[in-house]
Amino acid sequence: MNIQHKHIRMIEDAGQGAPVAFLRSSEPAAAKAIEILKKDFRVVTFDVGAAISPEGEAELLGAFARLGTSVGIISTGALAQQVLKLALQHPDVANAIVLIAPPAIADQKLAAELAGLKPPVLTLFGSKGGATAPEARRVYRQAIPKSHLMFVYDTDDGLAEQRPEAVAAALRDFMTVREGFLVTTRSAKLYP
Repeated sequence: MNIQHKHIRMIEDAGQGAPVAFLRSSEPAAAKAIEILKKDFRVVTFDVGAAISPEGEAELLGAFARLGTSVGIISTGALAQQVLKLALQHPDVANAIVLIAPPAIADQKLAAELAGLKPPVLTLFGSKGGATAPEARRVYRQAIPKSHLMFVYDTDDGLAEQRPEAVAAALRDFMTVREGFLVTTRSAKLYP
């Protein structure tokens, strides 16, 4: 797949299997975890800049359509809320969403709308904390009916770089079983 767009840039298209789109904003975040994920999925990495513009959104939707009827979407940091808005506006675009160390949801209107989100969502945070306050992390779990909140042991907001194997394992399991994804009741920590 060759994508020549003005507002987004495809970085890589590698691996085989069900399509997963990894959206990043110029940083090489999660590179090792994504490399591991390519063993089981077709991972297409997009650099969308600091924000997804309306034009960039149209380009992404076109790229997702060429990947298949529905894709898994992975996003890090600041793009998280834009990915959620995209999924709300286009309910059939994603079959699963993973947010790695997303910031707190500041937009109360968005928080209220998340109850209508169609795909299941996994939010991953580091067990050592990070920029997002602990109570803000629970908002994702409470606002999104089909959501899972998971902590990766001994990490902070850089969990994908600090524990790439653990993050990749969570991504692989979640993208494979989606609604059937379970974290044991004993612990929500992965690879303690």
